[in-house]
Amino acid sequence: MLWVCLVAQAQPVDVELRIDGNPVPPGGAVVVDGRLLIADTFVEQMLGFTREPGDSSGILKWFGHQWQFRAGQATCLVDGRTVQMDVAPQLLGGKLYCPAGVLVQPLGATVERLDDGAFRLLPPRAIVKSIRQGLHEQSVRIVIDLSGPAAFSRRVAPGRFTLNVPLPDTPEGRGTLLSQHSFADALVPTITESRSNGWAEIAISHASPLPPSVFTLCGPERIVVDF
Repeated sequence: MLWVCLVAQAQPVDVELRIDGNPVPPGGAVVVDGRLLIADTFVEQMLGFTREPGDSSGILKWFGHQWQFRAGQATCLVDGRTVQMDVAPQLLGGKLYCPAGVLVQPLGATVERLDDGAFRLLPPRAIVKSIRQGLHEQSVRIVIDLSGPAAFSRRVAPGRFTLNVPLPDTPEGRGTLLSQHSFADALVPTITESRSNGWAEIAISHASPLPPSVFTLCGPERIVVDF
């Protein structure tokens, strides 16, 4: 007689994820077998990743680091190295949920579980050193120079694109600031920078009919926004 033992895989359970104690939009994280998985769309919108999705895979980039995941596969590539994971990524509702530990380790970030069952992510922080504009043949480029890599979030609205950068707990990071950067090109004429409560908000007013493309570079660290 042949006996076959089937082990059922635990079903994903939605869980609340907070950044530095601040609630974020739902649907960004699930728990599988006690392991936290974070959606690729979440790390793009809330942590500053660049995302290249595939049918059941995805490539994520962040300040010189690169991750390559595939749904159901317990190994991934991190900066060209093969990494074994405790739980495989899962494709749920068109989002690729990836193990949090593998994602945040190169960032220098930490994730902790709170008493109420939610998870809190403590992001890497940096000072905004300068904001500059470069003109290209068919686009306008905004470059935001940072003191180091930072997990920034983004918001898109008609005629306005906003970045929020977490600041370090230093005298400069704790200070307040309100300044406006003016540029000659009418496509991106003004940028307002404000700092308060440990965050820098960079609000870019623009006349582009399309949303901008955003990516990060290292050596030195900077955020690039192309309109």
